[in-house]
Amino acid sequence: MKRTRIKTKLAVILLLAAMSFQSCTSLVNQCTDPEASTETIKLFNNLMELSKNHTLFGHQDDPAYGIGWAYEEGKSDCKLTTGSYPAVYGWELGGLELGNPANLDDVPFDTMRKLIIESYLRGGVTTISWHEYSPVSGKDSWADTKDTVNKTVEAIIPGGSHHEVYKQHLDKVADFLHSLKTSDGTMIPVIFRPLHENMGSWFWWGEGHCSADQYKTLFRFTVDYLKTEKGVHHALYCYAPNGGFATEEDYLKRYPGDEYVDILAFDEYRIKSGEKSGKSAIRSMEVLADMAAVRNKLYAFSETGDYGLKTGNWFTAHLLPIINANEKTRGISYVLVWRNEERQVDHFFVPYEGHEQAADFKKFREHDLILFEDDLPLNLYR
Repeated sequence: MKRTRIKTKLAVILLLAAMSFQSCTSLVNQCTDPEASTETIKLFNNLMELSKNHTLFGHQDDPAYGIGWAYEEGKSDCKLTTGSYPAVYGWELGGLELGNPANLDDVPFDTMRKLIIESYLRGGVTTISWHEYSPVSGKDSWADTKDTVNKTVEAIIPGGSHHEVYKQHLDKVADFLHSLKTSDGTMIPVIFRPLHENMGSWFWWGEGHCSADQYKTLFRFTVDYLKTEKGVHHALYCYAPNGGFATEEDYLKRYPGDEYVDILAFDEYRIKSGEKSGKSAIRSMEVLADMAAVRNKLYAFSETGDYGLKTGNWFTAHLLPIINANEKTRGISYVLVWRNEERQVDHFFVPYEGHEQAADFKKFREHDLILFEDDLPLNLYR
């Protein structure tokens, strides 16, 4: 296994080196933003190339806290159990729009910025979600969703009563994204995943609370405003409804359009190989693979996991067989599992040090398909 892995990494290094040499003379912008930064273009292109043979593994809030610890320099439950940080880091902006110093999971934004910069310098990839507090009620993303007449989206799209409030929220997001830069001023590329899981109705932007046209208008305005009005040109935009779709037609019902999306993705939890949930995830990835191929998009499994790892050997017996099911599923650029909550001992999605599934997680990392940060063949931004 190790010998095969070394050969595979060498082949990818040579391939990407050749690709980088070519990009020195003609860097092809495959992103939806015609003004995308050089580093953002290279990230997209390198992820596209890597996804032919590999899937990057990601973990939410990984270097911020874990089971029994928080904000300890260099610490990570992934690293403690596998020897490496994840290749992809998930972060959350909910609460930023209110001017809060920390997000809804109590991660200080100053700390988040520091950790994002550190992971970028190591070669890691940043993806950011936004569980926005309602610009209308000021309540969190889950509040008011049992109210069937909730009309937050209608109120914040252009022409709505709270459109200006929404723009103020976006201003704060843009300010934070612009603050993600190295000491020499290089802007750090991010995968921005707003308004996700929109085919459910548990968020105020879900399908039970707005029409498909209203949702598309909101997504398009969000992307246009960040790019055109705020000058954010270091973001890849990810469209990620909840899973369960079986056809392209299902996925496209609320899709904002190819010019607004760089990464086709979906969220789906509690998946088990061989069961209905696992077959559903495989089918969703196959649909995305077909769509991505004709649209020149990346595709990803943007959120998943087994709460508390109650399923034995979940990583090698369930997640890996689903990702590795066929050529199309193997083409996903990354998979991200949710966070390990330091204050709740049963709230975790990767094994912590000493956990009974730590060995299984390490075995998962050693598979040739899967890349953690230390396995990346070269810097994705160069």
